[in-house]
Amino acid sequence: MRLKTFILGLVWLCLLPVLMLAVALGVDHVRDEQADSERHASLSARSAANAVDRGLASRIGALQLLVPGLMDEPSRFKARGQHYRAAFGGDVALVDALSASGGGVADPAIEVVRLAADSNRPVVTVGRGSAGAMVFIAVPVDTDGPVDRVVRATVPIERVVAALGGVMIPDSWSMVLRDDRGIEVARVGTPPHDADDSPSVGARSGVAPWTVLLYRPSSEHWGAAWEASLWIALLVLATAAIAWAIAVYGSRRLQAAMGAVTEPVVTKSAARIAEFRAVRKLLDDAASSEATMRDRAHRSEIDLEMRERQLRGIVEGASDGIVAVDDSQTIVLANPAAAHIFGYSVPELIGRPLELLIPARFRTVHAQQVRDFGVARVTARPMGTGLEVKGLRADGSEFAIEASISHVHVDGQGLFTVMVRDVTEQRRAQAEATASRNILRAALASMSDAVLITDAQGQIVEANDACRAFLRLQDKSQCPRTLAEFETLLDVFDANGRPVPPSQCAVPRALSGEVGSTVEFRLVRKDSGESWIGSHNFAPIRNAEGQIVGAVLAARDVTDLKRMHDELAASQADLRRLVAMQDQVQEAERKRIARELHDDLQQTLAAILIEGGAARQALRPGSEAARVPLQHIDELAGAAIASTRRIVNDLRPRMLEDLGLVPALEALAHRFEEHSGIACRFDGSAASSVSLAAPSVGTCLYRVAQEALNNVSKHAHARRAWIELADAAPARLRLRVGDDGQGMQPSARRKPQALGLVGMSERMRAMGGAIRIDTTVGAGTVVEVEVPLTGQAPDVRAAAVSPP
Repeated sequence: MRLKTFILGLVWLCLLPVLMLAVALGVDHVRDEQADSERHASLSARSAANAVDRGLASRIGALQLLVPGLMDEPSRFKARGQHYRAAFGGDVALVDALSASGGGVADPAIEVVRLAADSNRPVVTVGRGSAGAMVFIAVPVDTDGPVDRVVRATVPIERVVAALGGVMIPDSWSMVLRDDRGIEVARVGTPPHDADDSPSVGARSGVAPWTVLLYRPSSEHWGAAWEASLWIALLVLATAAIAWAIAVYGSRRLQAAMGAVTEPVVTKSAARIAEFRAVRKLLDDAASSEATMRDRAHRSEIDLEMRERQLRGIVEGASDGIVAVDDSQTIVLANPAAAHIFGYSVPELIGRPLELLIPARFRTVHAQQVRDFGVARVTARPMGTGLEVKGLRADGSEFAIEASISHVHVDGQGLFTVMVRDVTEQRRAQAEATASRNILRAALASMSDAVLITDAQGQIVEANDACRAFLRLQDKSQCPRTLAEFETLLDVFDANGRPVPPSQCAVPRALSGEVGSTVEFRLVRKDSGESWIGSHNFAPIRNAEGQIVGAVLAARDVTDLKRMHDELAASQADLRRLVAMQDQVQEAERKRIARELHDDLQQTLAAILIEGGAARQALRPGSEAARVPLQHIDELAGAAIASTRRIVNDLRPRMLEDLGLVPALEALAHRFEEHSGIACRFDGSAASSVSLAAPSVGTCLYRVAQEALNNVSKHAHARRAWIELADAAPARLRLRVGDDGQGMQPSARRKPQALGLVGMSERMRAMGGAIRIDTTVGAGTVVEVEVPLTGQAPDVRAAAVSPP
């Protein structure tokens, strides 16, 4: 068997399962396409039948709505029929079933009436009328006895075709509606020339004895099968071509690879096949063993030279100083770093004694230590352990160094190598860091707030003494050192009592880059159950590159402060309720006094005035001496009545109770202008919701306006004042009282005598409103208040935070 034939057969054997799978998938695809086509046709026929049923059912339902009451009021049928025609079109008539019972007449209009009367149920049929093909619908009039009347409607056949036209079918399909006698009622589309004699699918109407038949081209049944078969054939041909190409290509490659074994140079074809490459390598190894040995020797020399260069480069490029001495402690090697550290050049050090680099007071001890180290079994150790190691520069200055020493024997001679590092700057930085750490610890110790400092992993690196008291610990050594220890010590809750997950606590939030100020958590000891409220400030610690390397947390126990704040808020709420109740009592007392003045004193003064007038009329002519005192009494009584009215109006204006806030404020502005001589206008055109306000709101705003105008007349030295009342959404009223006077000094608001402003402020707080005073020295003052229409203040009593 030739190699090409073998490879081709092997390729076909591998591709045979794939071809069989492709054929199976193609057959399955054809079946799925035919099933989908049948399903689509069935759904289309069913949709058409449902569309016809909906049209007929709506008309039958409308005719059945015409039936009730016809036995009692037949005259109403005409009006109902007009509504039916307007809604559905066609014609409707009330037919005597007895007149249509005559035999032998093949009129569909009479036949449908007879069928409906005989079956006592709605009947639908098709026939030709005067206007062409029509659908006849008959609904019997329900009676206790035999049916004697039927409501009949006619529907143009085009309406049915319109219902079928609403069903989406392909252009190559057609749809036919037939009755139970085989008569074609309607058609959509033209049957294809290659359609089968029998329809593909059909759907029965549920309302009429009709059937919807769907016709499809016969080519659609087998088009998918032919297409799939064509693709399978093309796939087989393409596979055969690929298999032949692979066999030819593979056989050529194998022949070339086998021929390359005998060639002196390995070709690419042989190099890509491992077995041929191994054979060729054995041949090459056998042919070039002598050359290989020469190459190895030459390579060893090159490697040795390279290692010497590398070692020299390492020594000269090292940042630490390297000094090597022999048994006589003479310097035989020094790198540039060592020369720089001691202030010499490299040639100046070579051949000089080692004591040149050591202060004089240490030279004897150091020389003996080097000799002892040479005879010891230890080959390397750091120098200066427990001692301060010093070096001597060329200028005679001493400096701190770190040094390590090692020794080896080369050709029977000892060689000591010393690694030297100048640690002057390191010691200085350590000293500064120690000083900074001491300052930080002193600062933390002096702080009353608990302070924690962590690294980037959440490990506690610093904590002050106040942290122990904040965490309710007996000793500072008990303070947690990691975040995990905090989680085992404390439960953390927010202000609403919800548990706070560890990731949302202060330190994790700071390590994520967040900055927080006065963030409150409730902390609960897991062992004792003791709880307290802590106010936390936290921030991340960043290095010069902006990376987070730690976090700082400051916390303060604010439990007592919160309790005092809650008590103060409760006290202020009680005080505001007391002020509101006092205002109510004061208004009630004013109302009572005003009523007594009006009902008692004014009536008494009016009686005096009437009696004085009667006395004047009773005087005899010539009694002028008595007439003058009586006239004076009349004037005094009139003045007393006017004064009493003014006092009553100031105590409790009747206009506020009788006409409302807007007329009362308008009258207040008018009286203010009369008594003070300061022009005052009132604008209430924008107060459309004032009628919805509670009576207490009107009283409160009226008293505020009174007090503000009183301040204008006493202190403002103004020429003009104004009052504005307007809506302030949502559901609030705004009152503004202003003047163009001299304004108010900032210190005037805090005077103990400024009780008017305090009274207005407390009135607003009690009513749930707000007050704002805008004043500029020399430019007047504006008092602006806003109050809700309900006149109810929210409950400002703050509930104390309790343990969860």
